[in-house]
Amino acid sequence: MHVKSGDIFMAKQEISLVDQTLTRVNKRFVVSTPGDLVLNQSVLLQNSPYTQIYTPLPGQFIIGILQQCNSDGWIVDINTARNALLPKQYISKQALTENNLVYCKVLSANPGEQTVLKFEDATCSQLLISQGTLLNLSPNKCVNLSISNEIQLEIAKRVKFQLFIGVNGRAFLTGCTGFDQFTVRKGILMDKEEVQEWMVERERLRGKKVL
Repeated sequence: MHVKSGDIFMAKQEISLVDQTLTRVNKRFVVSTPGDLVLNQSVLLQNSPYTQIYTPLPGQFIIGILQQCNSDGWIVDINTARNALLPKQYISKQALTENNLVYCKVLSANPGEQTVLKFEDATCSQLLISQGTLLNLSPNKCVNLSISNEIQLEIAKRVKFQLFIGVNGRAFLTGCTGFDQFTVRKGILMDKEEVQEWMVERERLRGKKVL
């Protein structure tokens, strides 16, 4: 290909930064001399603070797995490289059990320090693993589900269920089993238009007793 001055090239570039933001830019290059590209324009297409890696922030609701209890409180797996601490003073009177789940709030998350959780808010609860299913999703998906409940409402037109969403990439599905659980698990991974089609298809398959 012959390249001459003034030729224009467009290139999309995706950048993962240290703070885990995701930035997409559309860059326009102009050829100044053959073989020499000059950046002429850079247009921001998307800048999202949510990636597939969970970073704790104060005030977030997460789903943790109770690991063990010590003199300070409970050690909790929150889907990060380092386990968090749920101090005794921030635990309600409810008795907690090892290997069960807790839906709780991040109290503090300072760089280089252990994340501290809080379990005394009215919305916090222990989730019994024997009474539901833990779903491992991406943090990005969990954030989207927590911001908008359109998909959950669409599924709820046909299925009764309860879904606890932690922004750390975990969700806990309870209140349904078998066919209905399959419906919800598949539906929450779709966008609104897809889930509407899926719910119609669900009824067709149910009528034919395929599922």
